[in-house]
Formats: sequence, structure tokens, C-alpha cells
Amino acid sequence: VFTMLLCKRLTDSDAFMANPSRIRDKEVLFAHCTIGLNQTRQYIIRSHFESNSGVAIQGLMREHKPVTVVKVGGKNLDRIAFTQAILTENQNDPKKCRTQILLRTKNEELSTYLLNNSIGNHHLIVFPSGDMMMSSPRNAFSCIIRCPANFNPLVNLSEKFKNSLSNMAFYLIKS
Repeated sequence: VFTMLLCKRLTDSDAFMANPSRIRDKEVLFAHCTIGLNQTRQYIIRSHFESNSGVAIQGLMREHKPVTVVKVGGKNLDRIAFTQAILTENQNDPKKCRTQILLRTKNEELSTYLLNNSIGNHHLIVFPSGDMMMSSPRNAFSCIIRCPANFNPLVNLSEKFKNSLSNMAFYLIKS
């Protein structure tokens, strides 16, 4: 939830929370059984994947659009991972959570991060508006940022933080 609030503040866009469901080279399939209707171009009401009962939303999103994958975690919320990707297609595998999006990156670092150094399972997919695409310093992909010991995300969640994310005194640790 903290990461959703952070992304909303930084990009003024809602985020889709999903789990990596298939990881292959430069492509990652993210899926979840729920999504905000305002994030979809169309949706289908289906049964929930794991139980095959109840209701789940299969959201279809705009394809061929840039997105940012984001995860904030760690014991003190001191690790941030993010990378840019392109949403290449919606998928419809009946053996996965209902909303499924295939993302493609420029290199294999997102896959490497998810397989070897992931902060956690749930990641956010942000569909930024306008020029508010979150980008990592020097356009590095799948970077993990360790925040300074005195970093307090609740205090730093401000306009100043929004405007200076890539200039803050973070230590980069490549995955």
C-alpha cells in the first residue's frame, strides 16, 4: 500500500498491483485477480482463479504503452526497485490470475532481478500520465536503491522528493 501511495504521489497515476507469473529473458508476465476499473480499457467479470468461485475482474489494458515497474520494501522501506517496460499484450491463460499483462524490457535485468534479488512478490505497474514516467538515474534498468539510514519515506513523500528523486543521495546496487 505504501508503494501505491508513493507512485500516486510521484506520477498522479493509479498503479496495478501484480505478481510475476512467468519470467523469460526480456519478458515478464504479471498477473492478479483484481484491478481498478479506471485502469482498464475494457473488463470481463470472471470467477476467481484459485477457487474458481466468486468474482474476479479480468482487466484489459492499452497495449504498446510505456509503464514503470516499482517495488518498495525492506525492513525499513529502504529498498526501491524500478524499471521501465512496454506493455506488449494482454493475455488470457485460464491457469493464471485473471488480469494478465506481458511486459517487455530493453534488456534482461528485470528478469534477473525478479529471479535473483527480488524485494518481494507484489510489484506495481504504473501507467504514468504525460511526462511523469518514473525513470532510474542515468537510465539504468532494474536498479535497486538503498536509501540512507536517515531516510524517512513518510517525511520525504513531498513535492521536494517528487522533483528530486533521481538526485537524492541513494546508493545504487545493480542486480
